[in-house]
Amino acid sequence: MFKLKRINKKKKAFTLIEVIIALGLLGIIAIFIFPSFRSIYKNSRTNRNQARVIFALEEAIETSKDKEISDFTYSVNDIDVKVSISSYPEDLDFKEIVASYEGKELKLVVKK
Repeated sequence: MFKLKRINKKKKAFTLIEVIIALGLLGIIAIFIFPSFRSIYKNSRTNRNQARVIFALEEAIETSKDKEISDFTYSVNDIDVKVSISSYPEDLDFKEIVASYEGKELKLVVKK
C-alpha cells in the first residue's frame, strides 16, 4: 500500500553540554560585572547626596546675605543648615557667612 518515506533531516541545535558551558561563561562574566554595577550605583547616590548638600549650603548663604550678625539654622529640602554670620576679622566693612552641615562647610565674605 502506502509507503512512508523517511526524510533524513538533520536538526541544527545546541547540545546540552554547549548550553551548560555557555551558562557557565555567563555566570563567570556576571561575577565580575555585578560588583562594578553596585559600586557605580553607590557612587551615583553619594554624588547626588553631595549635590543636594552643596545646593542647600549655597541656598542658605544666599538667603542670609541681608541678615545681621547672628547664628541660626536654615532648612532647605529637609537639610538643616547651620549658618553663622560674623564680622570679618581683617576688615570691619565686611562680614563672613559660614554655612555648615555634617562636616561640610561653605564660606562667603560680603560687604555689610
